Amino acid sequence: VVSTQSTWGIEFEMEKGQHKPDYISVKSPVMSIECSKAFEKLTLKEKLYAYYFTRASWEGSKICYFQRSYEAAPLFYIVYKIFSLEGVAAVREKALKAGLTEDEWKQLTAYLAGFLNNCGNYRSFGDSKFVPELPKEKFELFIKSSEFYAANSQIVDGIWADIHDEIYEYNPPHHHIGFIDENCLSALYSSNVTRNDAQKVDDFLKTINVQPWNTRLQKIDDKEFVILVASSNESTLSKVHDVDGIKYRLVFGDFAQIISNVANYLRQGLPYVANNEQRLMLEAYIAHFKDGDINHHKDSQRHWIRDKNPVVETTLGFIETLVDPFGVRAEFEGMVSIVDKEQSLRFARLVENAEKLLTLLPWGKDFEKDVFLRPDFTSLEVITFATSGTPLGINIPNYDEIRQDEGFKNVNLGNCLPKAKREYALYTPEEYLDAYIDNAQVSLLVKVAFHELLGHGSGKLLQKDADGKLNFDITKVIDPLTNQPVSAYYQPGETWSSKFGHLNNPYEECRADAVALYLTCFDEALEVLIPEYKEKWDDIVFSAWYGLVNRCFIGLQLYSPESKKWGQAHVNGNWVILKVLQEAGEGLVEIQTTQTKEGLDSFFVKLDRSKIRTVGKKALGDFLVKLQVYKSTANFEKASEMYAHYSQVDQFALKVREIVLRDKFPRRLEVQGDLILDVSAGGKLDVKYVNFEETFEGIIASHILHHRNEIEPILQEWTKHKSRFRYQKS
Repeated sequence: VVSTQSTWGIEFEMEKGQHKPDYISVKSPVMSIECSKAFEKLTLKEKLYAYYFTRASWEGSKICYFQRSYEAAPLFYIVYKIFSLEGVAAVREKALKAGLTEDEWKQLTAYLAGFLNNCGNYRSFGDSKFVPELPKEKFELFIKSSEFYAANSQIVDGIWADIHDEIYEYNPPHHHIGFIDENCLSALYSSNVTRNDAQKVDDFLKTINVQPWNTRLQKIDDKEFVILVASSNESTLSKVHDVDGIKYRLVFGDFAQIISNVANYLRQGLPYVANNEQRLMLEAYIAHFKDGDINHHKDSQRHWIRDKNPVVETTLGFIETLVDPFGVRAEFEGMVSIVDKEQSLRFARLVENAEKLLTLLPWGKDFEKDVFLRPDFTSLEVITFATSGTPLGINIPNYDEIRQDEGFKNVNLGNCLPKAKREYALYTPEEYLDAYIDNAQVSLLVKVAFHELLGHGSGKLLQKDADGKLNFDITKVIDPLTNQPVSAYYQPGETWSSKFGHLNNPYEECRADAVALYLTCFDEALEVLIPEYKEKWDDIVFSAWYGLVNRCFIGLQLYSPESKKWGQAHVNGNWVILKVLQEAGEGLVEIQTTQTKEGLDSFFVKLDRSKIRTVGKKALGDFLVKLQVYKSTANFEKASEMYAHYSQVDQFALKVREIVLRDKFPRRLEVQGDLILDVSAGGKLDVKYVNFEETFEGIIASHILHHRNEIEPILQEWTKHKSRFRYQKS
């Protein structure tokens, strides 16, 4: 257990109300997500399918800038215009000639690379704001030195006047994504929307059976709300509902031109589909983007699930709700990838044995799906992942009724997995390094596989349907936490995400990670996934457990002491698991305080590997029963109470956080390749894969190619709603 008896003491004062600016470090490493060799093995038809889906994905990702902050979309417009007109080298030459130093150019390009990587000026992993390290006057000098400014100074000056303060402001409420009544801001909501307002509108939308995945919310005043629905159809379908003296106005056509462009690229991809399921999937996407109806997107996911073992794997739409502080509105994303057939055989074995492995989970058959719908589980080489951040694995669709009754898919993003380095293993005792680092890649593969398939893919929701029929026998199912018959369940129209709201993302990530660690304690699970590593199983299991425990403390940098909130769902979930393991006691997890050679406070994270399969397994097993039973029975109150308890950060941990912030390494940035159509002199059509340098300039150049000149709709959309979404100081 964490000891408060330390060489440091814990007397330190929080600087309340004071925030230090966060920068994208000029030392940030850049990693290429490279796929050229796999792409060259595709047929021309497959390449063309990938090309048009890639174009649709990058086009739709422009929406992400609007979902990050008020100022992100117009800044993207200016940056794109400057670099697309002249190219990176010419812009650099003019900026240096105008007065920027080499160091200042580095600060500028670091900021812009981070901005483009995150689709805005808030970190996709943590939701905290970063600002330019480059002084404002030098940023303006960079803009004014450009050819685009010379030809469009009046337009640029007008935009810059509206956003430069927001770009450089890092104090609350600009410091973090959230609601204004929590002293934060979210671009999914006009700046006057509170959490209670969001709840009120969500309750209304349920009454008319509208799910808000693809919406933004504006508050005109306490008596009128506008729900903006993303669709290309602007002229019809908009409706006004008057309920208890409050007007709820559904306005379709949000991002109309961008959405229309996405659909047009999909239409161009139709001739190159591999089968009828892909054709039906694209047609459902097109229908969804036209009228904004989520039911069409659900249909697209049904066809996607049925498209078994495609060579080119894709997904598109408003998918993940992690950016929404209320947990119901989703960020746009598009993925295009190629199946790694050899690695996918490993995951196919796991799918074949999933039913057997699910019986190892501690909550019993009454709380497990009646039938496990075997999904595709493939390892992919990513061509395109167009959104604010690239994950390591995916389990979708996120629609509860489809996942439970029709199925889902799992993917492992093989070329996105980071490589562990000994120098990055902070707070790790020397004697742990060989087992931890040398097995980090395999342990991460194991964790991702169990997390996606058997974590997100497990567990049953107890439900009553619209006809009053229950999907379980209420006379026989016993709640293992009370030893009484189950009396609570999801009512008609209720879903997991709507019932658990803002808690659903961190809670579910916590559950999936807990399942992953728990299953590493069973040799039969390891035998299915990594039989060739049998001699190293103990070290791999240790690496998986220690990696999570160690990263919990690194993750404290994403906790806000002022708001007492976590900025990232996965990190919050990991911290909750840590507290459960600490609560188990018996020396399983300990913190050893120490000092560096320079006399600075520091610490080591210790994990007793001999107790993983005893103390650790029991603690996680007991915890998983609670997690699943609360989820199955729609018991938000108990789940919220338990989760809040384990999410707490005490004074000792806050001291640890100060050390972590002092020692933190720059987070890596990523550069993705792109596809271009190529017509030879003889008129032969081909698709070429384009790579970019692993530099800040390479990231900037890649995004200029990603977005091709389809840029004017950004300024039009921003101008239309900017007054509503801009924060006005009272």
